[in-house]
Amino acid sequence: ANPDAADITYHCAYTFAAVTRTMGASHWTTLQAPFSSLCRDTGSLCRDTQLKTRKAMAASMHIVAQTLGAELTESEVLPHFEALLKDSAVEVRQAALQNVANIIRVAANPAAQRRVLKLLQGAMGKAESWRLRQLVASQLGAVCDALSAASGPGAEPEPGGGGDGSSAKDLTWSVVVPLFLQLCGDGVAEVR
Repeated sequence: ANPDAADITYHCAYTFAAVTRTMGASHWTTLQAPFSSLCRDTGSLCRDTQLKTRKAMAASMHIVAQTLGAELTESEVLPHFEALLKDSAVEVRQAALQNVANIIRVAANPAAQRRVLKLLQGAMGKAESWRLRQLVASQLGAVCDALSAASGPGAEPEPGGGGDGSSAKDLTWSVVVPLFLQLCGDGVAEVR
C-alpha cells in the first residue's frame, strides 16, 4: 500500500473542480472517466474513508455543476451531491450545504430542484448540531433567489405547469416555507 495514497486522493478531490473549470464542459468526455472513478467506484472520493477528501469534493461540487451546465449536472453531479448531503460526517454535510443554492441555480429542472430541496429537508433531520441548522437557515434566502432565478424570464416551463414561475412558487411553499417555520421554532436563538 502506498503511504501517500491518502494525500493523493485528497489532492485529486481538491483540484478536480479547478481542472473541470479550466478545461470546460466541451472536454467533459475527457473528464468523465476520472470523475466517475472519483465519485462512483467503491474507493471513490465521494465515499473515501478520509474525511478531508469527501469534504473537498462536497465543497467544490457546485463549481463542477456550474461548469457543466444544467443537463450534465442533473445526470452526472446530482447523484454524487446527494450522497455527500447524506454523509455521516457533519463536516462533509456542512460543506455540501454551503452550496445548495448554487446547485439549485444550475439545475433549472423543477424535478431536480425538488430532489435537492428534499435532501435539504432530510439534512435537517440529521442536524443534531445547531451550527448545521444555522447554516441551513442562512441558506434559505439564497435558495429562494435561486428558485426565482430559475423560473425567471427565459426559463423553460415545467411540463403541465404554467411556465409563470408556478413550479418555483410550489417548491417554495411545499419545501422552503415548512423548513423556514421549523427553523423559526428552533431551541437555539442563533438559528432562529
